[in-house]
Formats: sequence, C-alpha cells, structure tokens
Amino acid sequence: MTKRKTGYYITDNLSLFYYRYIFRFSSQMNVMEPDTFYDRYISGDFEFQYVPHAFEELCRQYLIRWSRAGLIPEPFEKIGKYYYENPVIRESGDFPSSVRSRIA
Repeated sequence: MTKRKTGYYITDNLSLFYYRYIFRFSSQMNVMEPDTFYDRYISGDFEFQYVPHAFEELCRQYLIRWSRAGLIPEPFEKIGKYYYENPVIRESGDFPSSVRSRIA
C-alpha cells in the first residue's frame, strides 16, 4: 500500500491573508503596535510575494473567463507561466499567466 501525500492550498484571498499573517503571528501582534507589526511581519512579504501571486491568479481567471465568453479574438489552449533567459544581460524571469494558442 502506497502512502500519498496530499497538498492543499487556500484560494480565498482574505482567508489566505489571515492565515499567512494574522494567525501565524498572532502572539507577536498582541504585544506590538500595529505599525511595528506590519513593518516587521507583513510589509516585505506582502508587497513582493502575496500581492504578485494574487494578481497573477486574478489575471489567469480573467483570461479564462474572457476566452470562454468568446471575447478574446484568438482562443488559447493552455495558460501558465513562460520562463525565459537572456544570457546577453544575464537575466532570467517569467511572464505569469501567459497563454498559448493553436498555431495554424
């Protein structure tokens, strides 16, 4: 018998915010001023991790809904991330919520 590990993730942005910042650091929040708590536990992660991922998910949902409604001129087959590397300037990154259409 094989044991399978199951992973879950929270899709509701408000619940995700609560469990990521408030619930996780509730002891610290109870003894700190709100501004200090925000600066120490929320600020950096919120601006560089939480918001970009939430925005990426919103864009993905938007593209899917518009495609299903026929509001995008060229329907796409897949949606995901596009990773790139530019060796000339030694840069790499990704384009979140890129789409791939059928090539005629």
